[in-house]
Amino acid sequence: MPLDMMIRHSLVPLPLAFVTVVLAKHGGAVENDSGSDSDDDDNRTPSSSTPTSTSTQPTSTQPTSTVTDTATPSTSQTTTSSIPSSTPILQFLTPANATVCRNTTFAWKYTGLSDVALTISVTNERAVGLQQDNQTVLISRTLTNAVSSTAEMMPWNHVDVPVGAYVAVAFDTQRTTGINAQSLPFFVLNGSDTSCLNTITSTSLHQTSTFPPTSSTSSTSAVQTSSVAETTPMPGGLSSGALAGTVAGVIVGVLLLLLAFTFPSFWRHSLPRRQSSRASRPGGPYLLF
Repeated sequence: MPLDMMIRHSLVPLPLAFVTVVLAKHGGAVENDSGSDSDDDDNRTPSSSTPTSTSTQPTSTQPTSTVTDTATPSTSQTTTSSIPSSTPILQFLTPANATVCRNTTFAWKYTGLSDVALTISVTNERAVGLQQDNQTVLISRTLTNAVSSTAEMMPWNHVDVPVGAYVAVAFDTQRTTGINAQSLPFFVLNGSDTSCLNTITSTSLHQTSTFPPTSSTSSTSAVQTSSVAETTPMPGGLSSGALAGTVAGVIVGVLLLLLAFTFPSFWRHSLPRRQSSRASRPGGPYLLF
């Protein structure tokens, strides 16, 4: 082969190789560019997620503040309910049954803030749940009006009310604190000694705001009380009614005895006078038919 032909054949692959090298370099640059773009995308992804987490933080904070505001009123309510009431409270303990003319004691619990004077009385008017006879006299006996509320007890010496069911009533004497309490019913039983019942004639029907009686009830009770006082027998003697009847009987008997002795004597003295007056008349005897 001639020399010039060999040179031509040897020079033909050189441009192809050059083009191949250039394309290879360009392709690497393109890959580097695409790689850098992908790296940039990877780097941008965390930066875009950061605002998302920032935007969710205020959302989670708002419920927390709401819970705090809700808990605050509950604390104030608890504090308000724990404040003790300033109204005095008095409650009777269950009283024991009593016996006529013997001693007994009333006890109570007082939770007031200050000491006040109390009025204590017993009455059969409000013995709730116990059957009372329609003819039962209503009795209200004031025991004291100056006992201390903090004493929490009061003795009743010589129970001077008749047999029956009663309740104890307590209220502040000055009517300033609103104390108004009533005990459970208790019974007064009969005893061997009844000498203290002589004071029943002076028992008054104590009217209070706790038990406001009507006018008809008050007048009827007063009449019944006076009637019982007149007919109640005194220990060791007669009642006033029986005594008056005895005196009247004695007087009538004495009058009858006087008439029995004086009338026959008067009749005997008057008869001869009548006969002598008839005999002295003129005209003869008179026939009496």
